[in-house]
Amino acid sequence: MSFFAPTAPEARLHPTFSALANGPIHSAAKRVIEYMMRWYRDQDGNFVEQFQTAGFDARLWELYLFATLIEAGYTIKQPNPAPDLKAIGVAGSFCVEATTINPSQDGSTTPKPTSESSENEIAAYLQHYLPIRFAGPLTTKLSKRYWEHPEAAGLPLAFAIQDFHDELSMTYSGTALSVYLYGKVVDVSSGSVETPVVSVIAEHRWGTKVVDSGFFSFPGAENVSAVLFNSAGTLSKFNRIGVATGFGSPEVTLVHKGYRYGGEPPARERFATEVGVGYSERWIHGMNVFHNPEAKHRFDPELLPGAAHHFWLGDRFESWIPDSHLESSQTLIVRLVS
Repeated sequence: MSFFAPTAPEARLHPTFSALANGPIHSAAKRVIEYMMRWYRDQDGNFVEQFQTAGFDARLWELYLFATLIEAGYTIKQPNPAPDLKAIGVAGSFCVEATTINPSQDGSTTPKPTSESSENEIAAYLQHYLPIRFAGPLTTKLSKRYWEHPEAAGLPLAFAIQDFHDELSMTYSGTALSVYLYGKVVDVSSGSVETPVVSVIAEHRWGTKVVDSGFFSFPGAENVSAVLFNSAGTLSKFNRIGVATGFGSPEVTLVHKGYRYGGEPPARERFATEVGVGYSERWIHGMNVFHNPEAKHRFDPELLPGAAHHFWLGDRFESWIPDSHLESSQTLIVRLVS
């Protein structure tokens, strides 16, 4: 299977795919994907066509999940017809169904708050607009009842979601996902780190759109053991790992910068690192696992030990954060032109 042999007219190609396939700035990512396609099975029969056209983001997210699970030591099955991935390993087995938040079909966007925005505007955006964007894909997946498929029977089932609704939207929407999943907001500013104020949110409202909050409490959601999210699960990670492996163009330099956690206990820190051969980053870095407190089949944290794991334990929100966990980051691409 060739991911890069054209399957559609140039006018239909996704612009990021065209840059990946033909330009030098993503050449390291292209080499990584070329190697991966030797093992990835096209279970739907349209993976390559979608990867090259309108489904580029969603299909890249699936490749990211595939790479992460392989790195974690799992044997991967791609059940037909669903769910997307079944991970089989020494620590146990589980299934993953992938989904994405995509741009609005009419091309419209809701601008994110700026430094000039009021606290109320920022709070409304994070507690209402962004959760509504997560609600659509997750409730659609819930309605498909993937736990009833034979390959998923009796196993933990995780929905893996990535946010592509706007440029760099995945770098700031992760906290909104937690709000939507649990229907709760933690406000440290009104209390303390030890005893924060917890507010329950019954619904999210934005304009005329209203959706119920607390995804994990929905009928049928007890069959979803966890929701996975990684703001770093993008083409930039493929590029960074490719450069660290020795791929890429000598005329392209990558600089990875953002926020991560380090030390003991973990503390948030700013970083900026030039990416080169030997640069240290794993596929799982940045992965967040939000555990369903009502899950029928518990998702054991040992299934993904390199990820950050988040739990609501009664009225307390608890996070297990590994060293070097990526909170949010960007990759600057510098190209030398003679």
